[in-house]
Amino acid sequence: MAIIKPFRAYRPQSDIVAEISCPPYDVISREEAHYLAQGHERNFLHVTRSDLEFPHEVDAYAPEIYDRAKVNWQKLVRENIFFQEAEENLYIYRLTANGRSQTGVVAGYSVAEYNSSAIRIHEKTRVEKENDRVRHISTVGIHAEPVFLSFAQTASIQQIIADEIQQAPLYDFQSADGVQHTLWRVAKKTELTEAFRAIKVLYIADGHHRAKSASRVHEELKRTQNISDQHAANYFLAVAFPDVEPNILPYNRVIKKYAGSAEQILKKLSAIIKEIPDARPAPGQKGHISVYLKHKWHSFELPKPDPLANVVQQLDVSILQDRVLQPVFAIIDPRTDHNIEFVGGIRGSKELTMLVDSHKAIVAFSMYPVTMQDLISIADNNELMPPKSTWFEPKLRSGLFVYSL
Repeated sequence: MAIIKPFRAYRPQSDIVAEISCPPYDVISREEAHYLAQGHERNFLHVTRSDLEFPHEVDAYAPEIYDRAKVNWQKLVRENIFFQEAEENLYIYRLTANGRSQTGVVAGYSVAEYNSSAIRIHEKTRVEKENDRVRHISTVGIHAEPVFLSFAQTASIQQIIADEIQQAPLYDFQSADGVQHTLWRVAKKTELTEAFRAIKVLYIADGHHRAKSASRVHEELKRTQNISDQHAANYFLAVAFPDVEPNILPYNRVIKKYAGSAEQILKKLSAIIKEIPDARPAPGQKGHISVYLKHKWHSFELPKPDPLANVVQQLDVSILQDRVLQPVFAIIDPRTDHNIEFVGGIRGSKELTMLVDSHKAIVAFSMYPVTMQDLISIADNNELMPPKSTWFEPKLRSGLFVYSL
């Protein structure tokens, strides 16, 4: 069963929420964070990406980065930019973009269920990124940003959500990227909590490092402070959406350097994968890829996977890695190889052409997106996707609700 817990959220004042909220810490660079927060001293990026306040020579993981985040958070609370709810609550959070909505439940979700794989993963985490969020949580004392979860839709949960969103929202605003963000406080807390108990499994769609870090912080507090089962650290901040609603975009790839010409790359590609005449910036179906070389798009059909192969091996990103990137570009481990770069699908084909045309990369690969069913099947089979396989859009906005330890 899925255990959810109401919590006493810290929230920004409603008249300034658009100014305070920000993109997630891990989808923007240090430079982008600095640009977005410039002239906005109250923006939540000063908490989630406090490295933006330091010169580039200061390591983004230096102790003073986390200390500054704590100072900035305490200032936001002290000045009543953020206030803490008087009672423990659950919330409904809806994101709307391009005429499509997804509506989820904001709550504390169980660390124990994460540890037992009742909350399932589909990606590996990297220790250095875990350490970053562990230090942030431990130093600042909050889960600043939510994990993105998904679950099999049920009629009872959908009915409660439908009833709750009839009331006036706490927030309803459009962020600079055109996404509408709407938040409601749940009146039927007990009913919704009970309805979630019928959910057998939750899936992490996005935010694996945040969930793993929450588990590590909980483990450390159990060891050093012997915290009780009622302690806030037994839960982490997340939003869970029905699995029919999330929108997955592709995660594209570029290769930076190659000891040969664009013509030689095209010749090698044509020798191992079939070029098709319908050249386009984005593939129109699974099993096809688009390749940008020397100011021109090419379309290719990937080799058919072994019908007996597991779901991971049948993913386009896996076939590309095994049949193209490794033999042609010597990309053995895409997690660690600095010659490959991953580009989120939200940036579109223009980003890929810009990288190649500006000579920051020699070739770009535009992918067809993975499906939610692929993700669920992989998680259920206790398998792992290749790195950077999925890009969920729209992204959950940070700074709308904060979970305090």
